[in-house]
Amino acid sequence: METFSLDEYPLYSALSYTWGNPLGQDSFNAAYSERFKIYINSKNYEVTKNLHDALLQLQLSYAGRYIWIDAICIWQADVEERNSQVGLMDEIYGKAAKVLIWLGDSDAETASVTRLISLLASLSEETIQQVEKQVRDVGISSDKEGLTYEDTGLPSYWAPEWLSLVSFFRRTYFHRVWVLQENALAKEAQVYCGDISFPAQDLWDASIALVRTDLGGDLREMDRNVNAIRVEKGFVGMTASAIYFLQLMCHANSRSMFLDQFSFFHRTRDHSPDAVDLLPILLLVTRGFKATNPRDHIFSLLGIITKVAKIKGLKSLPIYADYTKTTPEVFCQVTKLILESTGWLAFLAFVPDRSMQSISNMPTWVPDFTARAQTPMMWVAESKEVPRFDAGKVFHSAISGFEVDGNQLRLQAQQLDVVSDLGETTSQISDHGVFEDLAKLMLKCPPEYRTGQDRIEVLWRTLISDQTPLDYPAPGNLAQSFSAWVKFSLMKALNSLIMQGEDVGAYIGARISIEFLAQADQTQILSGYQQVINEVTENGDPTVDDGTAAYRLMLQRRMLPYAMVYSKVAAGRRMFRTESGWLGLGPESLEVGDSVWILAAAPTPYALRKAVDGPADAYELVGEAYVHGAMHGEPLGAGEPQWDWIMLQ
Repeated sequence: METFSLDEYPLYSALSYTWGNPLGQDSFNAAYSERFKIYINSKNYEVTKNLHDALLQLQLSYAGRYIWIDAICIWQADVEERNSQVGLMDEIYGKAAKVLIWLGDSDAETASVTRLISLLASLSEETIQQVEKQVRDVGISSDKEGLTYEDTGLPSYWAPEWLSLVSFFRRTYFHRVWVLQENALAKEAQVYCGDISFPAQDLWDASIALVRTDLGGDLREMDRNVNAIRVEKGFVGMTASAIYFLQLMCHANSRSMFLDQFSFFHRTRDHSPDAVDLLPILLLVTRGFKATNPRDHIFSLLGIITKVAKIKGLKSLPIYADYTKTTPEVFCQVTKLILESTGWLAFLAFVPDRSMQSISNMPTWVPDFTARAQTPMMWVAESKEVPRFDAGKVFHSAISGFEVDGNQLRLQAQQLDVVSDLGETTSQISDHGVFEDLAKLMLKCPPEYRTGQDRIEVLWRTLISDQTPLDYPAPGNLAQSFSAWVKFSLMKALNSLIMQGEDVGAYIGARISIEFLAQADQTQILSGYQQVINEVTENGDPTVDDGTAAYRLMLQRRMLPYAMVYSKVAAGRRMFRTESGWLGLGPESLEVGDSVWILAAAPTPYALRKAVDGPADAYELVGEAYVHGAMHGEPLGAGEPQWDWIMLQ
């Protein structure tokens, strides 16, 4: 081992790997918990099995060359040294001649997987568009048995190589947050999987092809069908998409690149971007990735931010890696910095649903960055130049609207109403086709909503916060796609009952509200169980396997536009009704009795819960909300709104 200055150093490579089991959380191997001895400068060092395997392989091709390895080059027991070295990551990986990616040992499928990766990486733009059209024309994966991807050279749909590829992407490496920075900063990278090696760019290009053609999501569904497991959303290709975006940020020469995203979280739209603006964007891009130390969800981003700040001439970030601070302290520091820098409360939308949080002893208004949060409603739009919502009339007021006082957030707000009814969660609707509570909620509403729209139109618009990535408000033709989506969900539930020999009549009898709501629907958009049964019987035989395949495929094609938006917007959320009849979409952990508030410094409403301990004006944050007909300050009336000061604990 030798020590060099980053101002004067020899040609070296940097290793990118994972410390523990490289084969994924579903693959247990006790050997990966063992430590192995190596000898450096005649001294004993203990390393993990995965690093030991990497060293054995790399000595065959990198003998006599310099390699920087974090577990060896950083004295992990010395907190001060760890703090210092983490602050140099942008230079360590950015100045390396090559980054060496170690995925773990190869297996019987690795060779075929790497051939498929090479093939995907070499697809032309024309071929990518051709495959994309085939995938979308056919529909959902269960009806894709006949896909052969003619003239593309790709294996047919059920070829074993595809499931091998999904297993390959389950390796731990693709889920660790640190690898994003290490790859984004790299000049060049080479992948090693056992004794098989190939350029990392092939891997990223192949993964981007999976994302662009929709094959990535389709493979996720295939894996779920075959292996009966629920794969994490965005699994296949997720890492590469993030790395591709981060590489563009780190290596772009144009200072104007991404400026619309930089200023998106700012209250002042003509704001001059600085390094703090990168934090919300990077936290969105990297959410869902994992880190052994929760603080690394922040510290792993610092090298990227430093690099981009230098390229774009931005003011540096006043945050440094400090492992003496607790996780709540680090997360609070970041949240306070973003709120005070951006000048409004849009960042509160990053707070994940309570059911997803794992870090305790934090204020409720501070996001748990270890959790996969819902998509912020302001982030659904493909274009970030003009905010779609302004519930608090933020852009028409000069008041600041909030102040941070230690672990308390004091803010100006106006209570809209109290939650009286809740619909089903997203998983209850998507996985089980259950709409009973939602139908009961809607039956309490008059046929015409306060906006003058029919209540069924308000229903389908509210479930997607009345927007798509391209349009706001959502286009009216989505109503027919919504109709097919409801029919498909109900049919899925009925099919499951029939195949299990359950009493369909008793099931429907216990869920009669959807029938009443459908019968009262003047728009004829909504269907109940009985209508679905009639249509299924007319179009096939539901008592035999694939007896309704044609009808199911037709519904799948029609529902796809609505289903895609619903899965993006409604994940982790549920619909609600308030005591005075407002309809909205709120966090999954919302409870009857929670209150909905308009915040003076926020573009969207928020659900709050009275604090158990504290003064009368103390509340806890439950999460972001959409309220139909209240997203542009309508309840506030004309003139300057009257605000109350409240406190979030």
